[in-house]
Amino acid sequence: MLNIYDVPTAQNTILKRIPLHTKTYPPRLVKSVEALFGKGVTPAGAVSIILESISQDGDAALRKWSSLIDKTELEDFRIPSADLKAAYKNLDPSLLAALQLAVQRIRQFHEHQPLPNWETDKLGGILGQRVTAVEKAGVYVPGGTAPLPSSLLMSVIPAQVAGVEQIIVCTPPNPHASILACGYLCGIDQVYQLGGAQA
Repeated sequence: MLNIYDVPTAQNTILKRIPLHTKTYPPRLVKSVEALFGKGVTPAGAVSIILESISQDGDAALRKWSSLIDKTELEDFRIPSADLKAAYKNLDPSLLAALQLAVQRIRQFHEHQPLPNWETDKLGGILGQRVTAVEKAGVYVPGGTAPLPSSLLMSVIPAQVAGVEQIIVCTPPNPHASILACGYLCGIDQVYQLGGAQA
């Protein structure tokens, strides 16, 4: 059953936003962040440090953070298209069938919900709505503790239906074959092994 909240209850529960700078973190998380970034550095501060270093040092910073955080040494972050195809071809047939059905259903659903362009001169002047896709989109697919191919499908397919021309996927290093297979199923050829804030 769907809960229906009055406005004050909603504002104090499901809509409540805690400013990031006032958030408290579990001691275990604080300890692991401080071990890597130094005493007093919060998770938000760690993200800022990562982003700043990437802004300054580019791929060298990506390698540094992948090594420190993901314990991975990669010369090239991009996963070759041949690896996506191999994952697709070697996937368990029952899982592959389920993923193919999911691709079909997700695509059909999003094709049924286009946002129309419209224009009118009946509201004083010419007013309307024009919907255009962005040129590029980045998709992050979690995969640290469990593979989440559904995240790829539910992000990539709506972008494709909307007309996004270039879609780039990032997922933590050594991704599960199901994530790679979904990239292949969706026709994505830019998949990078980068996790967390550095992605």
